[in-house]
Amino acid sequence: MDPERERTGRHLKKGRKRRRAANTLVGAAEAMRARWTLEERQPEAKKARLSTILFAENCEVTHDQLCELLKYAVLGKSSVPKPSWCQLFHQNHLNNVVVFVLQGMSQLHFYRFYLEFGFLRKSFRHKFRLPPPSSNFLADIIGLQKKQVTGDLSKMVEGSLPSASSKVSINLQNDPIIQKYGSKKVGLTRCLLTKEEMKTFHFPLQGFPDCENFVPTKCNGSITDNSPLFGLDCEMCLTSKGRELTRISLVAEGGCCVMDELVKPDNKIMDYLTSFSGVSKQCFQCHQVPASFRLCCSLQVLEQARVEIPLFPFSIVQFSFEPFSPNLTEEMNKRMRIKWTEMSTVYAGPFSKNCNLRALKRLFKSFGPIRSMTLVLETHQPHLCIQYEVLEAAQLAIESLDGILVEGACIKVQRPVTELTLDCNTLVNELEQDSENRGTIYLSGVSETFKEHLLQQSNLFLGLEAVILPKDLKSGKQKRYCFLKFKTFGSAQRALNILKGKHWKLKGRHALTPRHLHAWLRGLPPESRRPPGVRVIPPPSEQQALQALKVDHPKIAAWRWGRKIGKLYHSLGPGTLCLILLPGTKSTHGSFSGLGLMGIKDEEESTTPNMCS
Repeated sequence: MDPERERTGRHLKKGRKRRRAANTLVGAAEAMRARWTLEERQPEAKKARLSTILFAENCEVTHDQLCELLKYAVLGKSSVPKPSWCQLFHQNHLNNVVVFVLQGMSQLHFYRFYLEFGFLRKSFRHKFRLPPPSSNFLADIIGLQKKQVTGDLSKMVEGSLPSASSKVSINLQNDPIIQKYGSKKVGLTRCLLTKEEMKTFHFPLQGFPDCENFVPTKCNGSITDNSPLFGLDCEMCLTSKGRELTRISLVAEGGCCVMDELVKPDNKIMDYLTSFSGVSKQCFQCHQVPASFRLCCSLQVLEQARVEIPLFPFSIVQFSFEPFSPNLTEEMNKRMRIKWTEMSTVYAGPFSKNCNLRALKRLFKSFGPIRSMTLVLETHQPHLCIQYEVLEAAQLAIESLDGILVEGACIKVQRPVTELTLDCNTLVNELEQDSENRGTIYLSGVSETFKEHLLQQSNLFLGLEAVILPKDLKSGKQKRYCFLKFKTFGSAQRALNILKGKHWKLKGRHALTPRHLHAWLRGLPPESRRPPGVRVIPPPSEQQALQALKVDHPKIAAWRWGRKIGKLYHSLGPGTLCLILLPGTKSTHGSFSGLGLMGIKDEEESTTPNMCS
């Protein structure tokens, strides 16, 4: 064969192979993009859900705004306007609204005991700041405008009837419930649930699955407006077989208690759930449980199956904590500020004595905004102490530079080692798993035109929900870092890989700092970091409590209540709007902002991008 023809044939074969390989890569890329598109753009299910971006960065949600949301969630847009600070889609598909109030706790307590609140921070994607509480926090959030109160309003809100001697005058004429349903007395039959409504709210009905062992009441007469009305309430405990009845109470229409008895389960009690039920081991020891009421165990009366008159399932559960002393709270605040500052500080070195400080500053500044950078000359060779404005920048610098060669020297980049940073690696890992942070990435080195370029190539960033571009408070100019919020962790990871690639050349990682915390962190004084060698000693009261490991210590209490709320949350049905409110604290010694966590159980998040600066 002609050598020239043979070479030409080889080139043609190689060309065909390259084209086939290129077509294969293009086909694989198109298939992958199609799979991502299918994953990110599933048809929207008709389920209640919240908007992913609740409000502008660092804004507080006032008590009135919280009341707006609760009223809209219960009554719908036909009766009240939509809330001004967030979006609640498909409100008519909400099945329940439950509010947990952790009285006596604030945002400070949540982050001081962050590792103890594992369930709350991993389950609730939406978090927001609340202003310090007023004198009647519960009355504010449910919209009770009081004229004159001489009784205990908090007891009324929690369900207790006011005594005859209490003088309470509440103006309800403008209340949307009164406006919608009126204030005239109605008959009993108008308040009855239909069979369809009972199905919707998961009431046990005869003939339905899982209700085979229920014993129906023997009442064949028709119900009229003159029929007797009773209120039934059951308290449960946790046994080796699950949730079982421990107490049953029956109240007549006039408020008279007909029955209030303990019920001893057949199985071993693992947890009395005293915080919710009021039943303890001592109760069973002090009271003889009637044998006749053991029959109630076989009735399988469930706490969720109680019949309630309210027009919409709405519950407020309040937990009260022993208030911390002002000195302890202030000490806690100082220590938390020091801890976050030290976590955002890195030491790097050693460097040569003739190192280029300008070049080093450019290098460390590429990971994020620097609050201060100082040269440490106490060591044999110079080191640098860099304090970053955001935690993500410090973590990115450690992950990128520790152990690499810089100006011919292998440097070590680490945080200061103090008693407040001993658990820093654990805390960083948990912050990364926070539900608010899992779908969010941090980027450094963005330009003023970054947002426009991003939107022009939005097909590469499926699932993008928000672009958060912080600005300098004094100049109003955009800073050179940003946060991108995505629908899922997978979307965020894919976007991070693209933006760190050769075309974008940005530096970044997954986010660590919840957005509502930025305002507090920005308020840190520049010199809040303590001098090297100075130790922070816990106050004697806290030191003794830690040594004795008393159950009423704040850290232990946070862990216990976090677990109990988690158990209660898991018992709620799907489509339940759940709010966890830490109202904040207020005293003559100072005020601390509150914190709200919010979500709808089993909600499907929005796929519609929201862009905010």
